[in-house]
Amino acid sequence: MVERSIAVWITSIGLMFLLGIVPVSANQTDIKPAAIVALDWSPDGSQIAIGKSNGVVEILDADTGRAVENYGPLDRGINGVAWNPVDANRIPVVGGIGIVTILDLSTDPITSLFTPAVKDIADADWSPDGTQLAGVVQGAWPDEHPQIIIWDGKTAQENLVLEPETDVLTCVQWSSGGAFLAAGSIDGKIVIWDMATHSQRSQFEMPDHRIDAITWRSDGSQIAAAASYDYPIQSSIAIWDISSGDLLANYPKAYVPDLVWAKDPNQIIIVNDDTVEFLDVQNGDVTNTFESSRLNVLALNPNEYKLAYGGSAGLLQIETLTNTRQ
Repeated sequence: MVERSIAVWITSIGLMFLLGIVPVSANQTDIKPAAIVALDWSPDGSQIAIGKSNGVVEILDADTGRAVENYGPLDRGINGVAWNPVDANRIPVVGGIGIVTILDLSTDPITSLFTPAVKDIADADWSPDGTQLAGVVQGAWPDEHPQIIIWDGKTAQENLVLEPETDVLTCVQWSSGGAFLAAGSIDGKIVIWDMATHSQRSQFEMPDHRIDAITWRSDGSQIAAAASYDYPIQSSIAIWDISSGDLLANYPKAYVPDLVWAKDPNQIIIVNDDTVEFLDVQNGDVTNTFESSRLNVLALNPNEYKLAYGGSAGLLQIETLTNTRQ
């Protein structure tokens, strides 16, 4: 069992409840905040950026839950946020109409550094050294082809365009060392590029599935995906070995919109409806769970054993995990 302490915030009003200590009053339960659709930690773990369904980006103090800054609202909501892992002043926001805006947090109020002249961006991720930003252009079949565009993180210049043989792209993620870049699509494919040669290294497939999220093992040797199918929606948690291309595991689940590989390489953390689950990579057993409500996203603190997650209820929850299994 993982020992834990937990803080919960209703993000629309910056109000914190310490569970088991401060009861929620009747009028507080009537609050209907905007859903949390994206979140990420600052490089030092002291703040959290959340993207909300009303198009607002909020920067929260991770200790108090207070909103430090905000930006927006953006037209048609937000699809993603990704804090630069090196430069704490830069956050790209993927808007609901597929436009990436790089926010400069060093200005008051927050301003937009640049907006690359590309639309239909589904997801974006920084290289581990913070110098490049990868964005996946969905590509509306049959007139447009999916692309991955690599921008210079400071100038917004296009450095590279990769064109996978897939249907509409959904997600993108660099490996922790920056050697590989992976992207998933709605036709169940994960394409992986070697970023030293800019050549495609491998392609994995989950027929009749949609790739909703991907996550790398910390040493870059394996990749896992949340792949959805059927109605009512179900998911598979699939794990591949990068070197051999072998499918190592395939664990059926209820719908899983997001997942992250834990600090312990033997565990993957998923959000599964109203529950956060810790899966044993070797056998799929659930080793621990946290209960919540209507979850969409989660993110692991880069420097501490802390996990943040939120969803449609508008609650941001932070778990402090105190054992080495995380």
